[in-house]
Amino acid sequence: MFVFFTLVAIRGVVALCAGPNAAAWLGTVLQIVTVVLLVEVLFFLPTVLSSLVRNALDVGASHAMLPPVWFAALYAAIAGAGGDVFISQG
Repeated sequence: MFVFFTLVAIRGVVALCAGPNAAAWLGTVLQIVTVVLLVEVLFFLPTVLSSLVRNALDVGASHAMLPPVWFAALYAAIAGAGGDVFISQG
């Protein structure tokens, strides 16, 4: 939601300062950039996820209790990759 409201605010400021044509062009560009970045995240997440979680778990057992590690473990369980990295340390 934060990204959506930021994009709307940027487009609104451009509409006030440069006019509706510039705002329409900028809105199209921002939508394309956002979609491309989301697709890139989907491509790179499985590759990077295992190393990020491994580094978080190597620091100490307290990091295993952080919610991002829970979601990473759930994602890995659903994806079926790197199950040995997510073994509980507690």
